[in-house]
Amino acid sequence: MRGTKTISVTSGKGGVGKSTIIANLALQLSEMDQKVLILDGDIGMANMDIMFGSRAPFNIIDVLNEKKSLDEIIHPINPRIDLISGGSGITDFYKMSTFQKRSLLDIIEQIQYKYDYLLVDTAPGLNEHVFYLNAAVDQAILVLTPEPASFTDAYALLKVMYNNFHLKRITILCNQVRDYQEGIHLFHKFADVVDQFLNVGLNLIGVIPHDQNMRKLNFQQRLVVNQNPDSCVAEAFRGISFNLLDDSLIPNTSQGLKLFWSQLVGLA
Repeated sequence: MRGTKTISVTSGKGGVGKSTIIANLALQLSEMDQKVLILDGDIGMANMDIMFGSRAPFNIIDVLNEKKSLDEIIHPINPRIDLISGGSGITDFYKMSTFQKRSLLDIIEQIQYKYDYLLVDTAPGLNEHVFYLNAAVDQAILVLTPEPASFTDAYALLKVMYNNFHLKRITILCNQVRDYQEGIHLFHKFADVVDQFLNVGLNLIGVIPHDQNMRKLNFQQRLVVNQNPDSCVAEAFRGISFNLLDDSLIPNTSQGLKLFWSQLVGLA
Protein backbone atom coordinates (compact mmCIF):
# COMPACT_ATOMS: atom_id res chain seq x y z
CA MET A 1 0.00 0.00 0.00
CA ARG A 2 1.46 3.36 -1.06
CA GLY A 3 2.08 5.90 1.66
CA THR A 4 0.92 9.50 1.57
CA LYS A 5 3.12 11.89 -0.40
CA THR A 6 4.03 14.77 1.91
CA ILE A 7 4.77 18.08 0.17
CA SER A 8 5.36 21.57 1.56
CA VAL A 9 4.91 24.84 -0.33
CA THR A 10 7.30 27.39 1.12
CA SER A 11 8.90 30.77 0.47
CA GLY A 12 11.45 33.17 1.85
CA LYS A 13 8.93 36.01 2.03
CA GLY A 14 5.19 36.58 2.11
CA GLY A 15 2.98 37.62 -0.77
CA VAL A 16 4.22 35.05 -3.27
CA GLY A 17 0.89 33.18 -3.46
CA LYS A 18 1.60 30.02 -1.44
CA SER A 19 -1.90 29.60 -0.04
CA THR A 20 -3.50 30.19 -3.44
CA ILE A 21 -1.15 27.62 -4.97
CA ILE A 22 -1.95 24.98 -2.35
CA ALA A 23 -5.71 25.55 -2.54
CA ASN A 24 -5.77 25.24 -6.33
CA LEU A 25 -3.42 22.25 -6.37
CA ALA A 26 -5.52 20.49 -3.75
CA LEU A 27 -8.67 21.11 -5.78
CA GLN A 28 -7.03 19.98 -9.02
CA LEU A 29 -5.65 16.82 -7.39
CA SER A 30 -9.07 16.07 -5.91
CA GLU A 31 -10.53 16.28 -9.42
CA MET A 32 -7.96 13.66 -10.42
CA ASP A 33 -9.47 11.30 -7.81
CA GLN A 34 -6.77 12.00 -5.22
CA LYS A 35 -7.59 12.38 -1.52
CA VAL A 36 -5.80 15.41 -0.06
CA LEU A 37 -5.08 16.57 3.49
CA ILE A 38 -3.92 20.18 3.92
CA LEU A 39 -1.93 21.31 6.95
CA ASP A 40 -2.22 25.08 7.27
CA GLY A 41 0.97 25.92 9.12
CA ASP A 42 1.07 29.65 8.36
CA ILE A 43 1.24 31.04 11.90
CA GLY A 44 -1.08 33.96 12.53
CA MET A 45 -2.39 33.80 8.96
CA ALA A 46 -4.05 30.39 8.85
CA ASN A 47 -6.80 31.03 6.30
CA MET A 48 -6.93 28.01 4.04
CA ASP A 49 -10.47 27.16 5.15
CA ILE A 50 -11.69 30.61 4.12
CA MET A 51 -10.38 30.05 0.60
CA PHE A 52 -12.82 27.15 0.34
CA GLY A 53 -15.70 29.18 1.81
CA SER A 54 -15.57 27.29 5.08
CA ARG A 55 -14.39 27.79 8.65
CA ALA A 56 -12.52 25.20 10.72
CA PRO A 57 -13.94 25.20 14.27
CA PHE A 58 -10.83 23.64 15.85
CA ASN A 59 -7.09 23.63 15.27
CA ILE A 60 -3.83 22.09 16.45
CA ILE A 61 -3.92 24.14 19.67
CA ASP A 62 -7.00 22.18 20.75
CA VAL A 63 -4.97 18.98 20.40
CA LEU A 64 -2.01 20.38 22.33
CA ASN A 65 -4.36 21.52 25.10
CA GLU A 66 -5.92 18.03 25.10
CA LYS A 67 -9.37 19.43 24.33
CA LYS A 68 -9.67 17.52 21.06
CA SER A 69 -7.95 14.58 19.40
CA LEU A 70 -6.28 14.99 16.01
CA ASP A 71 -9.04 13.16 14.16
CA GLU A 72 -11.61 15.53 15.73
CA ILE A 73 -9.93 18.65 14.32
CA ILE A 74 -9.67 17.32 10.76
CA HIS A 75 -12.11 19.57 8.91
CA PRO A 76 -13.67 18.51 5.57
CA ILE A 77 -13.66 21.40 3.09
CA ASN A 78 -14.41 19.38 -0.03
CA PRO A 79 -15.56 15.78 -0.64
CA ARG A 80 -11.92 14.81 -1.28
CA ILE A 81 -10.08 17.51 0.69
CA ASP A 82 -9.63 17.73 4.46
CA LEU A 83 -7.88 20.43 6.47
CA ILE A 84 -5.91 20.61 9.69
CA SER A 85 -5.68 24.21 10.85
CA GLY A 86 -2.31 24.69 12.52
CA GLY A 87 -1.77 28.37 13.10
CA SER A 88 0.29 29.31 16.13
CA GLY A 89 -0.01 25.78 17.50
CA ILE A 90 2.73 24.63 15.10
CA THR A 91 5.38 26.30 17.28
CA ASP A 92 4.23 24.33 20.34
CA PHE A 93 4.83 20.85 18.94
CA TYR A 94 8.23 20.75 20.58
CA LYS A 95 6.71 21.47 24.02
CA MET A 96 4.54 18.36 23.95
CA SER A 97 5.27 15.59 26.41
CA THR A 98 6.48 12.24 25.08
CA PHE A 99 3.08 10.77 25.97
CA GLN A 100 1.30 13.50 23.96
CA LYS A 101 3.59 12.94 20.98
CA ARG A 102 3.04 9.20 20.99
CA SER A 103 -0.72 9.69 21.35
CA LEU A 104 -0.60 11.93 18.31
CA LEU A 105 1.24 9.26 16.33
CA ASP A 106 -1.35 6.65 17.36
CA ILE A 107 -3.99 8.75 15.60
CA ILE A 108 -1.74 9.18 12.57
CA GLU A 109 -1.42 5.40 12.38
CA GLN A 110 -5.19 5.23 11.89
CA ILE A 111 -5.40 7.85 9.11
CA GLN A 112 -2.07 7.54 7.32
CA TYR A 113 -3.44 5.49 4.43
CA LYS A 114 -6.57 7.59 4.05
CA TYR A 115 -4.84 10.30 1.98
CA ASP A 116 -2.83 10.35 -1.23
CA TYR A 117 -1.26 13.73 -0.46
CA LEU A 118 -0.46 15.94 2.51
CA LEU A 119 0.08 19.55 1.35
CA VAL A 120 1.74 21.78 3.95
CA ASP A 121 1.36 25.57 3.74
CA THR A 122 4.32 26.99 5.67
CA ALA A 123 4.67 30.48 7.04
CA PRO A 124 7.00 32.72 5.01
CA GLY A 125 10.42 33.65 6.26
CA LEU A 126 13.36 32.18 8.14
CA ASN A 127 11.58 30.72 11.16
CA GLU A 128 12.58 27.52 12.92
CA HIS A 129 9.18 25.86 12.54
CA VAL A 130 9.33 26.56 8.78
CA PHE A 131 12.67 24.75 8.56
CA TYR A 132 11.31 21.76 10.48
CA LEU A 133 8.19 21.52 8.32
CA ASN A 134 10.29 21.62 5.14
CA ALA A 135 12.74 19.07 6.52
CA ALA A 136 9.96 16.64 7.50
CA VAL A 137 8.22 16.38 4.11
CA ASP A 138 9.11 14.16 1.17
CA GLN A 139 9.52 17.19 -1.04
CA ALA A 140 9.60 20.95 -0.46
CA ILE A 141 8.38 23.27 -3.22
CA LEU A 142 10.02 26.70 -3.05
CA VAL A 143 7.98 29.49 -4.66
CA LEU A 144 9.85 32.17 -6.61
CA THR A 145 8.45 35.39 -8.09
CA PRO A 146 10.21 38.03 -10.20
CA GLU A 147 10.28 40.41 -7.22
CA PRO A 148 13.95 40.84 -6.16
CA ALA A 149 13.14 40.30 -2.46
CA SER A 150 11.52 36.96 -3.31
CA PHE A 151 14.71 35.87 -5.06
CA THR A 152 17.10 36.86 -2.26
CA ASP A 153 14.88 35.57 0.56
CA ALA A 154 14.34 32.25 -1.24
CA TYR A 155 18.10 31.84 -1.49
CA ALA A 156 18.49 32.67 2.23
CA LEU A 157 15.92 29.98 3.16
CA LEU A 158 17.58 27.45 0.89
CA LYS A 159 21.00 28.22 2.40
CA VAL A 160 19.77 27.53 5.93
CA MET A 161 18.06 24.31 4.83
CA TYR A 162 21.31 23.22 3.16
CA ASN A 163 23.65 24.14 6.02
CA ASN A 164 21.48 23.11 8.98
CA PHE A 165 19.27 20.34 7.59
CA HIS A 166 21.53 18.94 4.85
CA LEU A 167 18.95 19.54 2.13
CA LYS A 168 20.24 18.11 -1.14
CA ARG A 169 17.35 18.75 -3.50
CA ILE A 170 14.41 21.15 -3.76
CA THR A 171 11.65 21.79 -6.27
CA ILE A 172 11.11 25.28 -7.68
CA LEU A 173 7.78 26.78 -8.75
CA CYS A 174 7.87 30.15 -10.52
CA ASN A 175 4.76 32.24 -9.85
CA GLN A 176 3.38 35.63 -10.93
CA VAL A 177 5.54 35.81 -14.05
CA ARG A 178 4.56 37.44 -17.35
CA ASP A 179 4.74 34.21 -19.30
CA TYR A 180 6.39 30.80 -19.44
CA GLN A 181 9.61 32.21 -20.89
CA GLU A 182 10.03 34.63 -17.98
CA GLY A 183 9.46 31.74 -15.56
CA ILE A 184 12.17 29.65 -17.23
CA HIS A 185 14.55 32.63 -17.16
CA LEU A 186 13.85 33.20 -13.46
CA PHE A 187 14.49 29.53 -12.68
CA HIS A 188 17.82 29.48 -14.53
CA LYS A 189 18.90 32.75 -12.91
CA PHE A 190 18.21 31.27 -9.46
CA ALA A 191 19.88 27.98 -10.38
CA ASP A 192 23.03 29.81 -11.50
CA VAL A 193 23.35 31.48 -8.09
CA VAL A 194 22.64 28.26 -6.19
CA ASP A 195 25.17 26.31 -8.28
CA GLN A 196 27.92 28.76 -7.32
CA PHE A 197 27.54 28.42 -3.56
CA LEU A 198 25.39 25.39 -2.61
CA ASN A 199 25.46 21.74 -3.57
CA VAL A 200 21.68 21.54 -3.96
CA GLY A 201 19.91 20.02 -6.95
CA LEU A 202 17.00 22.04 -8.34
CA ASN A 203 14.13 20.94 -10.53
CA LEU A 204 11.35 23.10 -11.94
CA ILE A 205 7.86 21.72 -11.41
CA GLY A 206 5.92 24.48 -13.13
CA VAL A 207 5.38 28.11 -14.10
CA ILE A 208 2.24 30.05 -13.18
CA PRO A 209 1.64 33.27 -15.11
CA HIS A 210 0.30 36.39 -13.46
CA ASP A 211 -3.48 36.77 -13.85
CA GLN A 212 -5.32 39.98 -13.04
CA ASN A 213 -8.38 37.98 -11.98
CA MET A 214 -6.62 35.93 -9.29
CA ARG A 215 -6.83 38.55 -6.54
CA LYS A 216 -10.52 39.12 -7.31
CA LEU A 217 -11.27 35.39 -7.25
CA ASN A 218 -9.42 34.98 -3.93
CA PHE A 219 -11.42 37.82 -2.42
CA GLN A 220 -14.61 36.10 -3.59
CA GLN A 221 -13.44 32.78 -2.10
CA ARG A 222 -13.38 31.20 -5.56
CA LEU A 223 -10.55 29.14 -7.02
CA VAL A 224 -9.31 29.61 -10.57
CA VAL A 225 -9.24 25.92 -11.50
CA ASN A 226 -13.02 25.90 -10.95
CA GLN A 227 -13.98 29.38 -12.10
CA ASN A 228 -11.74 29.76 -15.16
CA PRO A 229 -10.76 26.19 -16.13
CA ASP A 230 -9.72 27.27 -19.65
CA SER A 231 -7.35 30.00 -18.45
CA CYS A 232 -3.56 29.79 -18.69
CA VAL A 233 -3.35 29.75 -14.88
CA ALA A 234 -5.72 26.78 -14.56
CA GLU A 235 -3.76 24.98 -17.27
CA ALA A 236 -0.56 25.62 -15.30
CA PHE A 237 -2.08 24.10 -12.16
CA ARG A 238 -3.15 21.03 -14.14
CA GLY A 239 0.39 20.62 -15.43
CA ILE A 240 1.88 20.89 -11.94
CA SER A 241 -0.66 18.41 -10.61
CA PHE A 242 0.27 15.89 -13.30
CA ASN A 243 3.91 16.36 -12.33
CA LEU A 244 3.02 15.66 -8.69
CA LEU A 245 1.36 12.43 -9.77
CA ASP A 246 4.62 11.36 -11.41
CA ASP A 247 6.52 9.42 -8.75
CA SER A 248 9.80 9.90 -10.60
CA LEU A 249 9.69 13.66 -10.00
CA ILE A 250 9.41 13.41 -6.20
CA PRO A 251 12.16 11.36 -4.54
CA ASN A 252 11.63 9.35 -1.36
CA THR A 253 7.85 9.35 -1.67
CA SER A 254 7.24 6.37 0.60
CA GLN A 255 7.74 8.11 3.95
CA GLY A 256 4.08 8.85 4.48
CA LEU A 257 2.17 10.66 7.21
CA LYS A 258 3.54 8.83 10.21
CA LEU A 259 7.18 9.59 9.47
CA PHE A 260 6.30 13.21 8.67
CA TRP A 261 4.66 13.69 12.08
CA SER A 262 7.38 11.68 13.82
CA GLN A 263 10.03 13.98 12.43
CA LEU A 264 7.97 17.09 13.14
CA VAL A 265 7.50 16.29 16.84
CA GLY A 266 11.02 14.95 17.29
CA LEU A 267 10.41 11.22 17.72
CA ALA A 268 12.00 10.05 14.46
